[in-house]
Amino acid sequence: MFDNTILADHTVVVINMAEAKVSECLDKSAAVVMQAARPLAMVNLSRDREMTDAMVNSLTSQKPNPLEVNIGYTVPYAYWVETGTGPHTIRVKNKRIMYNKLQDQFYGTEVLHPGSRPKPSLVPALEMSKPEIKRIFDAAG
Repeated sequence: MFDNTILADHTVVVINMAEAKVSECLDKSAAVVMQAARPLAMVNLSRDREMTDAMVNSLTSQKPNPLEVNIGYTVPYAYWVETGTGPHTIRVKNKRIMYNKLQDQFYGTEVLHPGSRPKPSLVPALEMSKPEIKRIFDAAG
C-alpha cells in the first residue's frame, strides 16, 4: 500500500522541477529571439537612426509567470512599425502650421499620410529562432 502523503509530496517535487526546467528554457529562448530581432529592427529602420536606436534599445522580455514569456518593444510606435499603417491624416497639435526643416517646406494644418509598409522584426525573429528554441527544449529533456 502507498502512503498518499509521500506520493503527493513526490508529485509536487516533480512538477516543480519540470516547471523550473521549462522556465529556464523560456528564458534562453527569449534571449535567442531578442538576439535575432535586434539586427532585423536595425535593417528595417535604418533610414531613421534615432527611431532605430530607440526601438532596438526598448526590446525587452517579461515573465508574468514562470511558464510564460512576453517579448516586445516598449516604445509606443512599435506596433505600427511592426504591422504598418494605412493612409491617415496627421493634424497639427501644438503649432499653427506643420513645417519640415530638412526640406524647408510648409504643409499647413493637416496632411494626408500615405501610410507605411510593415517592417516586422519580432515574428521573423521567432520564425528564424524556432530550430534553436527546439534544441534548447530538447536538451532540457
